[in-house]
Amino acid sequence: MSEIIQEISKHLVFPIDYPSQQKLNGRTHKLLIVVGIISFIYGYLTQSIQNLLISYGVGIIVTSIVVVPAYPFYNKQKLTFVEPKVVNIDIAK
Repeated sequence: MSEIIQEISKHLVFPIDYPSQQKLNGRTHKLLIVVGIISFIYGYLTQSIQNLLISYGVGIIVTSIVVVPAYPFYNKQKLTFVEPKVVNIDIAK
């Protein structure tokens, strides 16, 4: 069972570099604010809360499509990890 979960988790990892993650955070907030304003105006003009909620839901889906997948341009700066150092400690003194 754990092998299946590990296999699934390998396909659900979306690695991106840190600078791209910062840009995406700002982009997500801006998109959701714009979607909220447009949805409010549309709902107000049509006098329908249903239209407001539908347009906001569509906006959230579009925002998710734009920001969730790990597109190649989010990985321009590859992550580098620090190599561990091996230290010999003499315990017997």
